[in-house]
Amino acid sequence: MECHERLKSVAQEGDIDMFYNLLAEDPYLLDHKDTTSFIHTPLHIAASHGKILFAMEMIILKPSYARKLNHHGLSPMHLAVLNRQTDMVREFLHYESDLVRVRGREGKTPLHFLAEKGHDHVHHQEKLCLLTEFLSACSLCIQDVTNRSETALHIAVKNQNFDAFDCLLQGLRRSFDNNDIRNVVKLLLKSKIIDVNAKNSKGLTALDISDPHNREAREFLLHGGALNAKSLPQVLKDDGDNLRSNISFKENAIIFVRRFKNNTSSNLSLILLAAILIAPAAHHVLFGSYCKERLNLRLKKQLRQGNFKSYLPLEGWL
Repeated sequence: MECHERLKSVAQEGDIDMFYNLLAEDPYLLDHKDTTSFIHTPLHIAASHGKILFAMEMIILKPSYARKLNHHGLSPMHLAVLNRQTDMVREFLHYESDLVRVRGREGKTPLHFLAEKGHDHVHHQEKLCLLTEFLSACSLCIQDVTNRSETALHIAVKNQNFDAFDCLLQGLRRSFDNNDIRNVVKLLLKSKIIDVNAKNSKGLTALDISDPHNREAREFLLHGGALNAKSLPQVLKDDGDNLRSNISFKENAIIFVRRFKNNTSSNLSLILLAAILIAPAAHHVLFGSYCKERLNLRLKKQLRQGNFKSYLPLEGWL
């Protein structure tokens, strides 16, 4: 058996002593794989089989392996998630939290795979726990999008994984501060996935109610194509398209609404981005507990009916 085949077997078994015996035979054993752009490394193998000690040994010797993609476009952490190696996932998270943001095949990160439904109840619960830990360790991972411009929120809803959706929203509420909100606003305005000129219940746009002294916020909006309500062209309302919001928020809330048409033959005619980002201002409360509960119930009902909308309240910033 040639050395590389023996290394594969050693990685599957997690035999550290045998690995160093192989390394003594060929000191450049790991370098061969490190110079190849896409390859299934010993770390990929150990991650798939839950061999934690062996995996940590590989990371010490070859830190670059942790971000390397194999020929399927997957990193070691992707494989640990897909193979339900929960303890291994946590070890990777402890080693470097940014590993949750490694983009693999189709631009998917490990977080995107967690947003999909589990194969059974136990698997589903494991994924929810990891989702919470991912957001706690690296809150910005929620901003990562796939090649289809889908966030973990999109994926959770497309898979009707409403538990994951709720988990992601709770994580956003806990971890996002005003700087994070700014980053998300930049991302959303740049991606054109929201209607920057949507009106609130009083017929005002984001630019109308933005603070005239907040130059940064107004520049974001203007650069994104924002207009005052009076500058918008008159649109005839009909049953399908209108600028009227169905939900009233408080005076300083902004409602961005955008509908996405689904090109598949699925019963769902729209794809959802429903992101509720509430800035934790010290002296401002956008929703009371009763209002939050009512909003969540209404939002869930809309998701199940395929009536997908995007709400982005940004209190205390614009």
